[in-house]
Amino acid sequence: MAGLRRAVHLGAICLAASAALPAAGAFEDEHPVFPADDAVVGREIHFFIGADGRPDPAETYRIEVALDDDFEQIVAVFDSGEKRTGWSVATRYDVGDVPEQYRPQFEVGIHYFARGRLSDGVYYWRVSKSLAGGAYEVLDRPVRFVVDTVPPEPVTDLTLLRDRDGTLVLRWSPVDSDGKGDPERVAGFRVYQYTKVLRMYRPLTRYIIAESTEPEVRVPLAAIDDSRIVFFRVQAVDEVGNEEGRSRPKRIGEIETTRTINADQLTDPAYLKRLAEEQR
Repeated sequence: MAGLRRAVHLGAICLAASAALPAAGAFEDEHPVFPADDAVVGREIHFFIGADGRPDPAETYRIEVALDDDFEQIVAVFDSGEKRTGWSVATRYDVGDVPEQYRPQFEVGIHYFARGRLSDGVYYWRVSKSLAGGAYEVLDRPVRFVVDTVPPEPVTDLTLLRDRDGTLVLRWSPVDSDGKGDPERVAGFRVYQYTKVLRMYRPLTRYIIAESTEPEVRVPLAAIDDSRIVFFRVQAVDEVGNEEGRSRPKRIGEIETTRTINADQLTDPAYLKRLAEEQR
């Protein structure tokens, strides 16, 4: 999805440049792509409508979300004709002469990002199109998807052992339910390290030292500074990135965990603040 985000910004630039030119056709064959059938999404939902061709400034789109596939119980409407915020268009216009290896990677079509607009549950969405202010026409069929914003339950039975070579081995019990006790699809685990200088003080900061898909991780002794007191915490992450205490979901693999932390600066407030901001 990170590639899609970069593409959307580029597409918006391409659209702005082409808007000053006479309209040459319009998008065709628009169809819902994501969320796909039975896809599970989190707080931030990326609606993507695939399309062929290039956009026409006179085109507007409407996304409707309902509790039933007959759309008798509509719970949200996102209309690009009424409010452009959150909408972007990606197009390959004017990149035909660019070698394939240098072309930006993105998906051609219409993108809309909605954050925190839907509570947990099962929904259906469909897209409609209007041209030059005319009536909206429904495109394609409704698509069923699931919203999940509940993080997995806390990790239990965390143990810490030291191997003969000094490596620290953290193990914990697998997690199979969310914070409400419902079945959970856990994608992996994040291991956080908390560090402080003196026992009487609270930990200065935390940072991620590892991600794992198994209930075990090995921490090299060289990663631990003997002059400081270290704590570890393990948290489960579900497939859409929900994690206890994280306001913006991050999927496994979306956070850099191999960057070297400068231990000599762990008492510098400015450095700690920057670390905390990077890990949000």
